[in-house]
Amino acid sequence: MGDPHYRTFDGEYYNFMGNCTYIMAKNCHVDNDHPAFEVQAVNKRTGSSKGTSVSGVIIEVYGQTITVVQHENGLVRIRDSLWYLPISLDNGRVTLQQSGLSVIIKTDFGVSVQYDWDQYLVVNIPVSFMGRMCGMCGNFNGIKGDDLTTPTGTVAGSIPQLGKSWRVQGFVGEAYCTDDCVGQCESCQGESWFERLAAESFCHLATILTDGPLRDCNSVIDPKVFYENCLFDYCMGKGFKNFLCKTAEIYTDACQRAGVRVHDWRHIIGCPTPKCPANSHFESCACPATCENPTPSAECKANCVEACTCDDGYLWSGNKCVPKNECGCMYKSGSEERYLQAGESIWADSSCSKNCTCNPRNGEIICENAHCPVGTACNITNGIRACQPISHATCNIYGDPHYNTFDHNTYDFQGTCTYIAAQSCNLEGTQLTPFEVVVENEKWNEIQASPNVSMAKVVAVEVYGMILVLRRNQLHQITVSIAFFAVCNIVKTVNAKGRGL
Repeated sequence: MGDPHYRTFDGEYYNFMGNCTYIMAKNCHVDNDHPAFEVQAVNKRTGSSKGTSVSGVIIEVYGQTITVVQHENGLVRIRDSLWYLPISLDNGRVTLQQSGLSVIIKTDFGVSVQYDWDQYLVVNIPVSFMGRMCGMCGNFNGIKGDDLTTPTGTVAGSIPQLGKSWRVQGFVGEAYCTDDCVGQCESCQGESWFERLAAESFCHLATILTDGPLRDCNSVIDPKVFYENCLFDYCMGKGFKNFLCKTAEIYTDACQRAGVRVHDWRHIIGCPTPKCPANSHFESCACPATCENPTPSAECKANCVEACTCDDGYLWSGNKCVPKNECGCMYKSGSEERYLQAGESIWADSSCSKNCTCNPRNGEIICENAHCPVGTACNITNGIRACQPISHATCNIYGDPHYNTFDHNTYDFQGTCTYIAAQSCNLEGTQLTPFEVVVENEKWNEIQASPNVSMAKVVAVEVYGMILVLRRNQLHQITVSIAFFAVCNIVKTVNAKGRGL
């Protein structure tokens, strides 16, 4: 949590400033009763400070890859698509739901992952996995002293060495990330007495909270850790009230989920309430009603957390509040189930050939065969599959000769005449430029005495009123000429008497 501060499964605390992607928790001893899974954290630098934060979380389990990206509230990424919550995968073996300000991913073998779409990541492991874990969260064997273990089983000599050993290889941006923190990063030691005094004065606010409205949380999180984290963050260049507010918010969430009552604390240090979407408001202890669950259970209400709650007459739909009569649909496909907002359309396959839409009038799913519009193609851009505009297409003619068309169809053709290889057509009503590419083929005499194959001899391109000609074996030469158009004008002249000649 924070920038970031780590607490292992066995209760060891440390700080790590690496801004690469790292394995947080992994089952290193897989068997039939303990399925394989892995949780990765994508770290990034926080502004101009030395600190980092968790900008994304990747969970791999049961052959599924689930990605949660910072600030994509209410959404997760699965198979290159954005999915709204709630979600059920593999016949309920993996479920995803929003809880308070976070997403909770749960498995049927007891592992859960929580991420607040900002910087707070929690991995909960059942006791049955004790002694089987590895990663930056430790080995979960009940011993703090050996938590900083590398994949080879040796104890790391430093925290940066630990991070480097658990770095995920081959991710985007790997060449520009680092596992080290430049400069003084361990604590406020080395700072001037004035800076140290300023940090202690600022972090006295943390003590006010832990001695006051958060006092009941001291059994869950050591208040000394809260204070020391505050000092660390201040000396890392992040000594701002909004960051202390975020840390207190994380502290509060952990306590509420542990069943501890938290008193109102925001007004004491002037912290604003989290921003909520339209038609909703913030509550410090809530269990929001949603389209798929308009009446929260008594258990949910008893374990309330800080959350955005829809105003009267509205229900939570994906990542916004809508009138009760504008709820979406639950889309089922095989062993999967996901929520679609009213009117939302998704591609139901990887080739953009089947489109499914949540009918806003009756809440039913309508699926039909479809395809990408002309000028677009089904591609993945920035991790999301969609019909993306085509910037260009390529046709290749090579060898004896082989043809590879714009749409990636391949064939061979041995003709020895002159052919139109490509030509613009149907340009009426557009602002596209006319062009034509002509290829003259001849027998490929060099390859055999009686050749039965051909090759390109001349290529001519006509565009912008010019003809550009390239000839075989005339390296670095091109002939350019003006394209002349013969125009036949029929002119009717009139003599002085008004008769046509």
